[in-house]
Amino acid sequence: MMIQQLLASLVSAMLIMQPLLAEAGSAPRLITTNSVTLVDSGLVVDKEMPVPSGKLMACTGECIIEADGLQLIGADRTVFSFEEGSTRFLVTIIEGRLDFVMRADAKPLAFRTPFQDPEDSNTYLVPASSDEVFKGSLLINSKKDKAILSMTKGSLKLVAIDGQKVVRAGNAIFLPNHHQPAEGRALSLAYGSGSSGAEFSGTALAVGAGALAILGIAGMALAGGGGGGGGGDSEASPH
Repeated sequence: MMIQQLLASLVSAMLIMQPLLAEAGSAPRLITTNSVTLVDSGLVVDKEMPVPSGKLMACTGECIIEADGLQLIGADRTVFSFEEGSTRFLVTIIEGRLDFVMRADAKPLAFRTPFQDPEDSNTYLVPASSDEVFKGSLLINSKKDKAILSMTKGSLKLVAIDGQKVVRAGNAIFLPNHHQPAEGRALSLAYGSGSSGAEFSGTALAVGAGALAILGIAGMALAGGGGGGGGGDSEASPH
């Protein structure tokens, strides 16, 4: 087990050291250090493959997504989906931690968390400094109803329904939390693209009982996996 964890760490470290090498225009790729479970079908993937666009994935060990100008690293037991639209990337993160590395010329990174206002269809990150590469993380702790954005390199501007905020390297912020009772909360994967309609696939995902069922399925799939990454319960200290 220790050897497997060491190999996984070495693989992810090599990817971080040489990030963003995906060819322009190439389809995003999913790379596993152990395995990934596709939540809707229960299919377990342990080899590199095209990203299943818009499909929830549960990581056993770390999992990596390589796209044009963007790299995502999901910690062990992170549950998320990824989709590339014509003008933005979209990440929906349900639980866990996603580290990201993005180039200054990458598409804006839009994201959804379980705690956002259901009316918020336009939360995204864009560069706010002259750095060529930006590094940070998104952390979801559903037990504490917290969503945290932290930066380790460069500054990004968070554009959200309730305003804009620049997050600089070394800082972290709590993301807006429009908490509702679980049974009344819904998370839409549809994102608007100006007045031209939805840019991303418009499937809706229930975040109350439905999400518990989804995470239950993922939990069963992950139960035998173990893995090294951890990080879902780590804390940040927003400034």
